[in-house]
Amino acid sequence: MVGHKPTHGLVPCTGVFPIEQTIDHVGPMARTVADVALTLAVLAGPDGLDPRQPADVSVPDYVAELGRAADGLRVRVIAEGFGRDNSEPAVDATVRAAAETLAGAGMSAEEVSIPWHLHGLRVWDVIAAEGATAQMIDGNGYGLNWQGRYDPDLIDYYGTRWRGDPTAFSEIVKLVMLAGRYALDRYHGRLRALGPHRRALRQGQGPAGPGRGRPADAVLPRAPRRPAPAAGRPRAGGVRRGGRPGRRAGRP
Repeated sequence: MVGHKPTHGLVPCTGVFPIEQTIDHVGPMARTVADVALTLAVLAGPDGLDPRQPADVSVPDYVAELGRAADGLRVRVIAEGFGRDNSEPAVDATVRAAAETLAGAGMSAEEVSIPWHLHGLRVWDVIAAEGATAQMIDGNGYGLNWQGRYDPDLIDYYGTRWRGDPTAFSEIVKLVMLAGRYALDRYHGRLRALGPHRRALRQGQGPAGPGRGRPADAVLPRAPRRPAPAAGRPRAGGVRRGGRPGRRAGRP
């Protein structure tokens, strides 16, 4: 299975169940790289219904691009993504080996430092907990004042179903609801409104090093998903398992 997370805004989120408009992000998955490229060619580009997309989205021929040489392409290995308390040495080693493979194919692959990455999860926690509680729970997926396409049928169906049986939510959604509700009631949205910190993370801490400012893909390890524990077994780390609330409510 090959997955691709495109540049934010390249693929519209229209039609995807909304969780939080700052972090909602979709891309293709398929059996091969070629299939992903073909799928991305269909999905990418502005649809006029998702205001998060920039007006000048460029969509090249991704399938044709697969035949190009790797010379001139750049990846940057983010130093702060490795050797963390929750890192797995085998995963770190695999990602670094992949970067070396890319370098051997002709890409520029260098390690860079983005200090704000160390705070990224904490910033994400605030955005996800408060934002998802307000939009996905209280706002039934879309919230108010959305400038894109609404789905009234989905809003009504989902809002009715989750209020009829909140226990159908996954553990992670329940945790988000508890944390988000506490934060909103206690701090009234002030934490999520700390815009300068979010802008610093997204814009002010770009990859350093030679050629800064030119496009480059970031290389980071990711903790692997573990199978859900069997019934009756300890659920250590279980809250990390996600669940799409629309599907849990009975809607495909």
